[in-house]
Amino acid sequence: MVHWIDDECTWFFALGCLLGELSERLFPMNKRERKVYLPQHQWLETACKRERDAQQRFTQPVSLLPFCKRQKGEPGRQQEADMKQRRQQRLAPDKPQRVTKAVTHIRLLEVNPGKLAALDALAPVFLSLCQQYVAFFCTEEQPDKFHPPVFVTSLSERWHRVAIQQAAGIAQSWRTNRLADYHRKVLKGKTINTSVQLNRRADGWWLTLSYDEVVSIQTAPGAPVVGIDVGIANFVTTSDGRHYGTFHGKLREQQRRDREKRRRKAKLRACLEKKGVKKLPSTTSRSGQRLIRHVRQEINRAVNECIAEHPGAQFAYEQLSVATMKHKARAMNAYMRASNLAQVPKQIAWNAAKRGIQATRVKSAYSSQECSVCHYPDRANRPNQQTFCCVVCGHCTHADLNAAINIACRWNDTELQACKDRKAIKVLLMQRHQAWKQQNGWP
Repeated sequence: MVHWIDDECTWFFALGCLLGELSERLFPMNKRERKVYLPQHQWLETACKRERDAQQRFTQPVSLLPFCKRQKGEPGRQQEADMKQRRQQRLAPDKPQRVTKAVTHIRLLEVNPGKLAALDALAPVFLSLCQQYVAFFCTEEQPDKFHPPVFVTSLSERWHRVAIQQAAGIAQSWRTNRLADYHRKVLKGKTINTSVQLNRRADGWWLTLSYDEVVSIQTAPGAPVVGIDVGIANFVTTSDGRHYGTFHGKLREQQRRDREKRRRKAKLRACLEKKGVKKLPSTTSRSGQRLIRHVRQEINRAVNECIAEHPGAQFAYEQLSVATMKHKARAMNAYMRASNLAQVPKQIAWNAAKRGIQATRVKSAYSSQECSVCHYPDRANRPNQQTFCCVVCGHCTHADLNAAINIACRWNDTELQACKDRKAIKVLLMQRHQAWKQQNGWP
């Protein structure tokens, strides 16, 4: 502060100059005003500068700790080694799998409402930094509002400090054990990993915690094998003739309406772009996001029902590559993309891993064209989508059931797994077909 108040006039003059200095950032003066008033408060600027230099707030250099390398896109060497080790463990299905589970819908009601209101009004950069510190204080360090800076950010030092204090308050509210009985029961004895998420919804802020758990394979080695075929008409078809989930019906009608809506938006966008309009409407819509969510829910429900109705069995599912599946009709391609078939194998692997069930991927080449009786692979065996009728032996059945039986037979087929491409697989199937013909006396 300035200690120069010999009389009352000097005091009011100094106070007015100080208020003018503080409001300069909000109401900047022009060149003429600055030329008139600059000599009058120049002495005050000098005094304030000495006062700011004496305070030395946040002037110490920030020491970046080693774990700041955990930024996105810059993983450390130890993390790369751990990720590589996890991928190798996934390739060995007979070993215990490490599964990451999440505990969701933890509402942060214990936090000061004023902090939440302030957090709503801050920028996304601040939210991202606060998210990092929340994960840091929940997993590695005790909440400390005066903890030295750890992460690199583009914010100023002041707002960096505010982010640390905000994250420490949120983490402290969680560490005070003010959780619901369900969350405390699930997290009891668990070690939380660094995958902590802070989500903002319409009814407030929610915290998602995750932990790692090692699940051993509990399936017996001699358990029966159930083959799973993936399709659009039926998301999951097992080798014992059961069907789970479908894209037909309500989902198909919803996809048709969404596609028509996006086509109308695309035409409107092209028309406005031709007229020179800069701000163009987006082709995405809420109905499209809702369709994706409903399809995922239907797939998850189908996979859960399939695994629940086959206790004590091990599964063989096809190694599906949706990226290479294309049709001549554009409507069929849009129909196939909307069905989200790539989600089905991922969901099968995840549900089997968290339950300790053996699930093995097999090569799916010609599984829908190969006859499960004589092993003859030909596109002519599929007269339509639902029917399979072999042109050699005359075996007729449901197309998805025939493919599921072939996938079950390919489990532990080392000769077929050694084939490198589709051509080699077809040669092998033709050899087996010739062997079947000789064994059954066919010409």
